[in-house]
Amino acid sequence: MKYTQFIENYKENYKKYNGWLKKYTDHYIFYYFNDYFIKKEINKIIKIQERSYKKILEFLNTKTSKKIKYYIYPNQETKAKFMGNFVYAQSVYKDYSVHIVYNKKIKPLGPHEDTHLLSLKIGLATSFFAEGLAECISNKRVFNGKKRIVYINNWLKKYKKIDISKYFTQKGWIDSPDNESSEFYTIAMSFTKYLIKKFGKNIFLKFYKKINRGMNEKQIINTMGTVFKSDYIQIISDWKLK
Repeated sequence: MKYTQFIENYKENYKKYNGWLKKYTDHYIFYYFNDYFIKKEINKIIKIQERSYKKILEFLNTKTSKKIKYYIYPNQETKAKFMGNFVYAQSVYKDYSVHIVYNKKIKPLGPHEDTHLLSLKIGLATSFFAEGLAECISNKRVFNGKKRIVYINNWLKKYKKIDISKYFTQKGWIDSPDNESSEFYTIAMSFTKYLIKKFGKNIFLKFYKKINRGMNEKQIINTMGTVFKSDYIQIISDWKLK
C-alpha cells in the first residue's frame, strides 16, 4: 500500500549520487559517505538497526521481507543538500527509506524511524499515534537530554485545560508549536503507552489500524470508544492520573 507524505523541501538527489559506500544486511541496504567516523561506526550502526528491526516486527506481530534503504549523512548540511531537509532523522514512505545525520554529537539510531515504515503494513494513523507508537517502541526514558517526566509535567501544566483530542487529528498535530515538539512527542508517547498498558497491545493495534489521517476529532474519539469499549472522558481522566 502506498501513502502520500509531505516532507518540506524534499529532494531526491540521494538517488543520483554515485559515491555511496554500501553494506547489505538481512533487512537493510545501508548507504553512507566515505567519512572516517561513519566508516568506523558502521558495524555498530548495523547491529543497532538490525536489533531494532526485529524488535519492531515482534511488537507489531507482523512479518515482512522488504528491506529498508538507510542513508547516513555526516552533517545536517549534507543531508539537506541530498534530500532537502535538515532534521536529524526522517523516514520516506514512498521510497521505503530512512535518512539520518550521524556524527560524534548526533546519533539518532534505534527503532523510531524504522517503526514508521514497518507499521505501514498495519496502516497510517494520524501523527499523534504514529509518533506515540514509534516513541513507545524506542522506549527512551531521556529525550533531548531531559527525563520524560519533565516534558509531561510541563505539558500538563500549560495545557491542562485543553482536551488532548485536539491533537489527535493530523491538522491538530501539524499545528502544534514547533518549539514544544519535545513536550508533544512525549505526551503522544505517554498516552499511547497508557492505551497499550490499559487495553493490551492487540487492541491498541486494532485501533491504530482503524484510524487514518483523513479523520476528524469526533471520528477518532468515536473509534476509540468502539474499539476500547470505554468512555473517552474516563480514558483521559485515568491517563492523567498515571
